[in-house]
Amino acid sequence: MSEPRSSPKASVRNVLSFPDRPTVAWLGTLILLGGWTAWKLGAFDLTVPVSIGGRVIDMPNLFATVDHPFHATRAYTLLESLKDGHLLRWVGNHQGGYPVEFYPLGVAWLDVGIWALLLGTVPILAVHKLAVILIFLMPAIGFWMLARADRISPGVAVLATAMHIAIPGGNGYVSWATGGYTELVQWGLVTNVAGATAAMVATAMLIRFVAQGHRSLAVWSILFAAGAAYANPRSLFAIVIAAVAIFIAGALPGQEVTTARLRLIAVRVAAVGVLALLLAMPIFLPLVRYGDLYYFVHYESYATVKEYWTASVHAVSPPAVYLCLLGIVVAFAVPRHVAARATSLTLLGYIGFTAWLSVGTVGIDLIQQLEPPRLMPFQRLLVIYLAAFGLGKIVELVVRRIAPERFVLVGQGGALVVAGLTVLIVFVAPVAGLPEVYRGLQPVATTGTASFAEYDLAVDEASARLPEGTSILAIGTVPGAMEWHAQLFGPSRSNAPFFYNDWLWYWHDLHDGTPGYNPLNGHSYPDPANALDPAYLSAQGVGAVVVTDVATQQLQPGVENPDPRLAARGNPALSFVATFGAWDVYLVTNAVPVLTHGTRHPEAVSIDNQRITATFADGTGDILIRQNWYPRWAATVNGDDVPILRAESGYMRIQAPAGTIELVLTYAVTGLDWFARVCALAGGVLVLWLVMGRTLPGRDPWQWLLTDPPSAEDPAV
Repeated sequence: MSEPRSSPKASVRNVLSFPDRPTVAWLGTLILLGGWTAWKLGAFDLTVPVSIGGRVIDMPNLFATVDHPFHATRAYTLLESLKDGHLLRWVGNHQGGYPVEFYPLGVAWLDVGIWALLLGTVPILAVHKLAVILIFLMPAIGFWMLARADRISPGVAVLATAMHIAIPGGNGYVSWATGGYTELVQWGLVTNVAGATAAMVATAMLIRFVAQGHRSLAVWSILFAAGAAYANPRSLFAIVIAAVAIFIAGALPGQEVTTARLRLIAVRVAAVGVLALLLAMPIFLPLVRYGDLYYFVHYESYATVKEYWTASVHAVSPPAVYLCLLGIVVAFAVPRHVAARATSLTLLGYIGFTAWLSVGTVGIDLIQQLEPPRLMPFQRLLVIYLAAFGLGKIVELVVRRIAPERFVLVGQGGALVVAGLTVLIVFVAPVAGLPEVYRGLQPVATTGTASFAEYDLAVDEASARLPEGTSILAIGTVPGAMEWHAQLFGPSRSNAPFFYNDWLWYWHDLHDGTPGYNPLNGHSYPDPANALDPAYLSAQGVGAVVVTDVATQQLQPGVENPDPRLAARGNPALSFVATFGAWDVYLVTNAVPVLTHGTRHPEAVSIDNQRITATFADGTGDILIRQNWYPRWAATVNGDDVPILRAESGYMRIQAPAGTIELVLTYAVTGLDWFARVCALAGGVLVLWLVMGRTLPGRDPWQWLLTDPPSAEDPAV
């Protein structure tokens, strides 16, 4: 495991030198494969002109299905917050607001980073499409690292990448949370897949760092591990399991096992883990501190081990499962394949962890929070790599038997390329008879249509006419044109708070919904038309309604729900404003603002994500703020600190004196938050020190971490 010792001049030459020709060829192949995939997914078609109402609108052309609107809008909200000069820590424009650590902004930060690299030339909503494609292609980095760690043909990484791209990951069979194209692109579960992908890349980097001790690998492993936490804290379980597996792999027979070697492995793994955790403290500590406040609607589970196995097979296809089993056997049979062995142990440990969560009798709270099916993306990537590794060993064996010695490497590479192309043709073309569940890269609806342009115009009109201090209610999507949850694009057009009839993601169960709403059922009102009732509109501070048709559903046999668009037309509580295609815009005739002092409305009000102010000329009774209560909120009335109570609806309530009121609510930075930031700053300084250590005067402070004991050997290189 020794890092090659060389002179400073040699080190400089090594850094500046180019890879050898075969490596360049394989990297070029990966780049071509990634470029083709990006083109196939529309990476070069980010905006599209749409003709509507006699004018042409340049529309962002991003993925529009299921959760994409929610995540793209979060990126827009984050960018606008940064432009205003503050970090986004409370998202107030979705269903009364939520703290970011309950739905971390890791992917939104990636969107903003790409937007900045493009110098703001691409709309942030369209940039989200690029971020999704980048996440989809990111596993190639991990596959490459694992192949290079074992000094096997990079063609294995190319084959694994082709398998990942082509095999969709279930197409909703058993579970839509199976990773791959299905979960990421079709369903838009970006944070879950991004976290798992970053965890897999971090694992591959860590395996290679433990084996070879290169400084850059340590740094990248730390950054990817921290990034996984910011994308989805659930991913930390994968990294912990991988760390244990890497240590066990180093202690297995078949290679030199010494106390010094095991100590070094433990130190390297621990150093990466501690630094990554320090960087992730701003998201990790609040989750620990406020986790008891988080109510999670349980959508998915595995009822039996058989159901878990079925989902595992459909995530990768049966041939990949068989090849993965072969890869695991080879990894344990051939000691020199340390990376494959560590990957196999990680996979086995992760499968055991998922199975325990699925059918175990302990850890029920953990099961509820994790939803075992959402752990599948990380497992899927490991299975795909080990399958490619197993097939690569078959190719190696066959080619060595039939090809002349000087053509062995060329023959292996050619065979692996053919295998990768075959996978792409079979799953993406696809061949006749391939089950629907395995058809890859199927088209996904995008926003570059008149339906989305009409919705934007409707929200613009509602926002322009919105009574001060009120919110917007958006109901429905255009059947056959707009996909599920598309109305969640609303906050990208207006700064007003928004409510929706669907995708009611709540972190508490106190929401005062429409009749029949049950938080255990989670995501929608059973009868959307009931949201047009004056009592509901007042309870949420709604001042404008943007509504289209909703497919009728039966709450009782033979009784269909009314179409909310038709219900709005005859509703005396609404005043019609305009129609934009399939969308109608209404104002609430006696709108109640988000803040009220008893029955009095504010004279002036300002509502931002992290600051709310209001002035009341007179009033009696409590002040009700229709934003969700959370411990970080602090309030002053006429300059004096006042306690904030949690109302029965989950909103905030303040006991205030009669008379003139100057109210200020701020989303404060607590002592815990400052401590977490200091930890992250310390972690950043240590990582920078690790990067710069070799260039600083005097002895490299990280040499103890990077260099093996003189007597140790490196079986991996």
